[in-house]
Amino acid sequence: VSDNREKAVALFEKMREDFQRFRLEAKPVPLIESDIQKEPERMWLNKTLTGINLRPGNLNDDRDAFPPVKMCDDNVHGLIAGRTGSGKSVFINALILSLITEYPPWELDLYLADFKKVELSRYMNDSDKANLNTAFTPHIRACAATSEIRYVISLIQYLVDCMNARNEFFTRLGVTKIQEFRNEYDLVLPRVLLIVDEFQQMFSEATNREAEEIQTMLNSITKLGRATGFHLIFASQEMSGTLRGNTLANFKIRMALPCNKQISLDILGNGAAEQLERGYVL
Repeated sequence: VSDNREKAVALFEKMREDFQRFRLEAKPVPLIESDIQKEPERMWLNKTLTGINLRPGNLNDDRDAFPPVKMCDDNVHGLIAGRTGSGKSVFINALILSLITEYPPWELDLYLADFKKVELSRYMNDSDKANLNTAFTPHIRACAATSEIRYVISLIQYLVDCMNARNEFFTRLGVTKIQEFRNEYDLVLPRVLLIVDEFQQMFSEATNREAEEIQTMLNSITKLGRATGFHLIFASQEMSGTLRGNTLANFKIRMALPCNKQISLDILGNGAAEQLERGYVL
């Protein structure tokens, strides 16, 4: 239909007639008997219409306070910093587990990259007998648990291609961003979140050409991610020699676990994370 908006909308409306609509009639109940008493009603109750809730933990040691940090139009991407032994991997797992508990798999697509190879690959494991051998975590679309840089680049390139296709789709329908599309057509379109652990290793193992390729792709995501619903979380021991200033400026959510003063200054703008105990994040 080229750039004819009326034809594009008419074609999409015709396609919608074949879409399936369904309702979640019952709240999911954990299949592991010991978990049934642990508030199963908290599962899968939220939407990513206005953004994604990141839940770092209990606020100021208050066990009843579990407030979110919102990934949204104002805060599209995030950074996590912490030295070796600071609890960074535990923290990332806690974020992932809160996401897959709060949102159904049709609301959020998660992509993972892990240069330690073992930490995030567990989410692709399908041998959980306690859950009747349920397949891998349905939110997780792909996991690059490898130090093979070309595979990671191909994963990021795939996300860029998906983002550009979604942007083109919005343009042809005459909508400007994901929230407007969902409100206009009353259809779920998931937000997409890429989480990369040991992010600095991606650049240290890349050739100059590969590093330039990564910079270009990430810059593209930081520019279009807000409108299309594509988000990034990068975790690292440090940020030097990684993202360029214009890309780094788009990572407005900053979380620092215990780290040295300079890294705390780079991430937070102050040195407070140097004094943190393990198990805490600013």
